[in-house]
Amino acid sequence: MKKINSLEELEELIGPEAVEKCFTEYMMLLVAKARKWDELQGKRKGMAADSALNEGEDICS
Repeated sequence: MKKINSLEELEELIGPEAVEKCFTEYMMLLVAKARKWDELQGKRKGMAADSALNEGEDICS
């Protein structure tokens, strides 16, 4: 199997349309993972705030 060292080599091997499709799908996956991460972090912060309120802690400090 030939090692691909550049984007140009990959485009020559599989075509620019296939490269664009793969790149687009990869970027969409990264965006989806980032959104999920943000969602989970928001839930985690909300749980920490709820816990602090239940224990009478100041959540602003």
